[in-house]
Amino acid sequence: MEALTRLKRVVSGEATADDLGWLSARLGAYLTNPERGMEHAFRLNRSAGEIPWWRLERRQRRDALILRLWRERFPTSTAWVAAEQILAAQQRYATSTWQHDLSLAEPPDDPTAALLWEAMRLEEKFPTSHRRIFEILNISKATPSTEIK
Repeated sequence: MEALTRLKRVVSGEATADDLGWLSARLGAYLTNPERGMEHAFRLNRSAGEIPWWRLERRQRRDALILRLWRERFPTSTAWVAAEQILAAQQRYATSTWQHDLSLAEPPDDPTAALLWEAMRLEEKFPTSHRRIFEILNISKATPSTEIK
């Protein structure tokens, strides 16, 4: 979504002159027609049933963390076996220390718990089925050595 990319550059201080011109035009559109809302002015509105951009970003981040769990914690496992291992690790973590770790400002020391902590703090439901985790691992045709940002 071009509008979101431009907004992120503006917020990060990396805006180009073109971005600033675009921002000025979008703010002008909002001030001219405020009843349509900011999402319309910034062209962030979505179709009925479409996932909002902020949820989509959180889901993508969660999925990237699930891929990192495979790569970093279960690198010798196939996607199918890794999905089982990730689900088991998440269920153990959720029932044992997650309630305590939720209040932490920094992730726990354990590497697996740290990745799960980060994924579960995203407020995007962690997959509860082996098949869904397997699908996430296979979507990019990733292998454990694939680089994930």
